[in-house]
Amino acid sequence: GLPPRTSRLVDWHFTPLAAPLLVGAALMAAVAAVAVRRESGRGGRTVALLALAVAVYDLGYAGELGSAAPADVRLWLKLQYLGVVAVPGLVLVVALSYVGRRHFLSPLSLAGLFTIPATTLLLAFSNDAHELVWRGLRVEHTTFTRTFFEAGPWYWVHNTYAQLVLLLALALLVRALLRARGLIRRQFAALLLALLAPLLLHVLYLSTPLFRGLDPNPYGLLVTAFVLAWGVLEVRLWDVVPVAREAVLASMRDAVLV
Repeated sequence: GLPPRTSRLVDWHFTPLAAPLLVGAALMAAVAAVAVRRESGRGGRTVALLALAVAVYDLGYAGELGSAAPADVRLWLKLQYLGVVAVPGLVLVVALSYVGRRHFLSPLSLAGLFTIPATTLLLAFSNDAHELVWRGLRVEHTTFTRTFFEAGPWYWVHNTYAQLVLLLALALLVRALLRARGLIRRQFAALLLALLAPLLLHVLYLSTPLFRGLDPNPYGLLVTAFVLAWGVLEVRLWDVVPVAREAVLASMRDAVLV
């Protein structure tokens, strides 16, 4: 008789490099659940979406590391992009919400913010037809998989967008940190740390051959996972409103002497 057919999706082998990614994905799912439960009108649901996007990215890269066939690697790459494209824009939305600038988040501005991510996702899933995102993909598999490819033109469009958006979020948080005090200052410090680690790794990944076929970005986002978890549990990241003082003073008609 004919040999049994096997699915490519189950042709995956565990590698120790995947273990921290799986732990990080589970932690991000927990952060998402807490963020939704503690929703306070300041972006809790956006934080949950951000956490889920990071979880998808981590899970996708864990799948890539354990897959030897190029076709499987392509599939995992496409699945990763469900998280990859969402992270920068969601980070900026969280930053704007947290520093009290939600009035910038109109439907039109959100549509503009996520136009490039949506286009990137469509191009990633149809990349085999045009290779605008990556081309010449090849893999080296030992105990784990290294993936090599030549970046297509849209790859650089997306990464330029991501860097600019993340830098804007970073600038907002730095400005807020310099004006904050006490517990609120610790909150902003936690958010900055959660953003800085993956941002620096992303710059190194794009500008140097240091990692040679390995993507450090999902590991950088593990720092985001642990910092956000610490922020939820230790510094009450969604329980204390950092912009209350500014909101009260801005709404008063009387003069105030401090």
